[in-house]
Amino acid sequence: MHELRQCVQILARRSLRDFSWHSPETRLAHGRYRAFDRAMNMEELADPALLAHLLAKRGPAARGRVSVAFAFGSHVAAANAGGASPAERWPIGCVAKLLTATLVRRAAARGILDLDGAVAPPLGDAGEALRGVTLRHLLEHTHGLDDSLLAPPRYAHGCIDRAELVRRVGALERFARPGVAYSYGHAGAWLAAAILERAHDRPFAALVREDLLRRLGFEGAASLTSLALCAASGVKLTLTAEQLARFGVHALTGDGALAGAPISPLPGWHPLERGVCLGWKYAGAGWFGHQSVWPRASILLRVQPERRLALVVIASEEPAALVALTVFGAALAELFEWQPLPGPDDASDAAGSADAPGTYTQAARAVTIAREASGLRAATWERDERGAPCGAPTRASLVPVRGVLFGRPAREHLPYAQLVTSEGGARWLWNGRYLLRRA
Repeated sequence: MHELRQCVQILARRSLRDFSWHSPETRLAHGRYRAFDRAMNMEELADPALLAHLLAKRGPAARGRVSVAFAFGSHVAAANAGGASPAERWPIGCVAKLLTATLVRRAAARGILDLDGAVAPPLGDAGEALRGVTLRHLLEHTHGLDDSLLAPPRYAHGCIDRAELVRRVGALERFARPGVAYSYGHAGAWLAAAILERAHDRPFAALVREDLLRRLGFEGAASLTSLALCAASGVKLTLTAEQLARFGVHALTGDGALAGAPISPLPGWHPLERGVCLGWKYAGAGWFGHQSVWPRASILLRVQPERRLALVVIASEEPAALVALTVFGAALAELFEWQPLPGPDDASDAAGSADAPGTYTQAARAVTIAREASGLRAATWERDERGAPCGAPTRASLVPVRGVLFGRPAREHLPYAQLVTSEGGARWLWNGRYLLRRA
């Protein structure tokens, strides 16, 4: 969410109404990057000297350590800046969900699992919570359960305590039917890992180590023990930028991977993403990937399987998405073209925000939007397990532009807001990552 907030802050530096959404200024972070004086072929980016040259053009405002890697087929080039080492291993954070998704998809290709089969039988009784939910729903965050306060699973002998996890999942509130709406969370990855462990009779960490990392020849894979590797946040697993690029190419090429798989759309507008496909976020133009915001390790991974390309950017201080925008914005402009806003150019912003005031909730937080003399104002409260507010709310003004309410300042859990309507007429608030229901 921090990456998304930074993108929105860039967009808000000028009048949003007059902003050119496809201008080089927008795409390239207001001139921090000077475009190439010639066109480049993709294979040219797989040159360490060129990558180092591009990193050096980040400018004097650049902060922290940065590692980048670009894969073209089997060839991978890497470069580093700010004191980062080529051998530096970074915590992979939420990119771990792609390891989980790859193991599930390959098990399905071998007939061990069924992507569209019900998950309730292999998991056990979860009451109504998992009725109609499939593995595809788990990977694509469309299971419809509010998992915003769900704690990580417990482990026993290196495996997820499946009964304990299913018991807690069974108590979650449902906000949408399975397959109807995307809302990002961790429950899907945890449940998918529990299913993998049951199907293979091995801990999830052992599956990652033996079926993915060792097959790629990654040094240090043996140091990954069989104990408590989180399938959603990858705690205890670290990889280099080059290793992540090799994994990306390996995971999505050679076996048909995502070919022909449908892409589930996001419920609302997002500046850089279009949808999700079997756990991989879709960025358009054939690029898939994920992002992770981990303390001092922000990661952006993008893979183009048809052309066997992969890009990895990791940064210790700045959002990886903005570093990628600065360094590769001209060479890979297809990755950084903002999605057009949903409303028509001549839409009345006042009319588009008329229905916004109200309270929107999920288990972990509540957002209240009110109309004041100065315009729309939003307040966001974090909530505990009893639904009580935790601490003081964060507040921001909301500026309506063509169907989207942009936060000023762009807050962590409310960089922007968009009202979306479900098939059944329910009203939700979409913030670029997850949904909150209108109370």
